[in-house]
Amino acid sequence: MIAAPKAQYDTCSDSRGNVMEIDGRAFAQNVASARAMMAPGALMYQVVKANGYGFGVERVVRLGLAAGVEAFCVGTIEEAMRAKSAAPDRPVLLFTACPPSLLKRAARAGVVVTVNSLEAYEALETIASASFMFEFDCGFGRFGLPTDRFDVVLAREKSRTKPRCLGGYTHFGSRASLEFDQGLQYFDTFGTKLKAAFGESQILMAAASHGLIWRPGLPYNAAHPGSLLYGMLPLAIAPEFQPVLHSVKSQIIQINWIAEARTLSVGYSSQISLPAGGATGVFPLGWNDGLSTGAALGRVLVRGRPAPTIARTLFHSIVDLSGFDEPLVGEEVVIIGSQNSEAIGLHEAAEAMAISPTELHFRLAGSITRESHADLTRI
Repeated sequence: MIAAPKAQYDTCSDSRGNVMEIDGRAFAQNVASARAMMAPGALMYQVVKANGYGFGVERVVRLGLAAGVEAFCVGTIEEAMRAKSAAPDRPVLLFTACPPSLLKRAARAGVVVTVNSLEAYEALETIASASFMFEFDCGFGRFGLPTDRFDVVLAREKSRTKPRCLGGYTHFGSRASLEFDQGLQYFDTFGTKLKAAFGESQILMAAASHGLIWRPGLPYNAAHPGSLLYGMLPLAIAPEFQPVLHSVKSQIIQINWIAEARTLSVGYSSQISLPAGGATGVFPLGWNDGLSTGAALGRVLVRGRPAPTIARTLFHSIVDLSGFDEPLVGEEVVIIGSQNSEAIGLHEAAEAMAISPTELHFRLAGSITRESHADLTRI
């Protein structure tokens, strides 16, 4: 099992000199704030899908263990195996993300799998040791069993000598606010049938991140918040939740001096006018890392001063260093974080780049952890 973090920040770097800091204390505070929105005594299933929201499954499992979460949710079988290895004594729930025929492997490894269709149930028919949770379709036609199929599968599971069902869940997306109350009525119908079949100990989860915000204190014995725990939602929606992506820093790898005033076509940008005696600096984060090539390129910090990003290429960004006295190769560039008395937060950077905080989080975190994740898969 991965030990709990002793320092506030967990650092991850790539081979290009980019460094990311993950704020463990912010995560722990977010967990505490989310618990305050849950029913007393309810279990928290921390979502670590999408490679731990870009941070790496093992890293965020470690954060969850330190913060006292009870279980984990993953998006793929590979993530399930990694989470199970990192936290062997905690339940790991595999969301619906693979063909039914592949569920056997995860079930035999002790992963709690999802039954969202008749085919998924039948794939587990011969595995007496399997544990699963039902996923309910609460009127959205997205994922999960509709009422008629659920009744069929529930009857089949109830007839077994030793039922394997642990509970059921559903997921309400960020745009489901208008249908949320009606969806909860569907959910309660499913839950009533489930408890009638297998008892009050059945786990019922209807509140993910937005559900907790829309209806704090829902009377269910578990919740599965995702992006809320990582501080990725807009401040207008969840102002008390802090970004866990504390900083992303790079460094200047090349300086280009502008001897005379010129208009240049730099990278994928339109023409840029630069003054005589000015300079540009290159740092190694670009389009391949998920950053845009459009007009909204944002700014960075160099020497504690804002500097505009003026262009991007596939692997690089170009920043205008005109007005900086003798800029040097190797100088720190802050994309998110603080430098001297200046700071750029995740939400501010996302607004400057005209994208959501969630999108910017995934772009940057996923880029920097990509190499280390590839190394893990080869072990």
